[in-house]
Amino acid sequence: MLGMYKTAIAMLVAGSLLADLSAAPLAKQKAGAKPAVQTNDITTAILQAGVKNCAERINRVTNYQIGGQPFSAFLYMPPIDVDQHQLSLSMEIVPAGEPLTYASATFSPSSAGGCSSVSESIVYWGTTCDQVEQGFCRRSGTG
Repeated sequence: MLGMYKTAIAMLVAGSLLADLSAAPLAKQKAGAKPAVQTNDITTAILQAGVKNCAERINRVTNYQIGGQPFSAFLYMPPIDVDQHQLSLSMEIVPAGEPLTYASATFSPSSAGGCSSVSESIVYWGTTCDQVEQGFCRRSGTG
């Protein structure tokens, strides 16, 4: 089932959105400015679909959730005016040697040109709560 899921995702991103999944800068760099932020595959796909208002926030949130790990994603794009309507995504993140994570995020452009978002991540641990608290929470500084 997982193999089918990844295939479906690849077809959605590469086929329906015609996304070139190579990294591309979000903005052109001006002299003396910070280096341009490199987009991830999700941001590249939404930019090519015409989403601009929320592109920077989508890139920031998804980079945080993915954390450089292998992932698959499903984008829920609005049928019209993609830059003016809410969009959502669901991800499965498969870090090597770490628990499986499911993440989702919803982005909504505001009338002032900004973008609101909400996101969540669910991590499945194969251990007891005490072991998670002693291990991961201590390493990440959350326990």
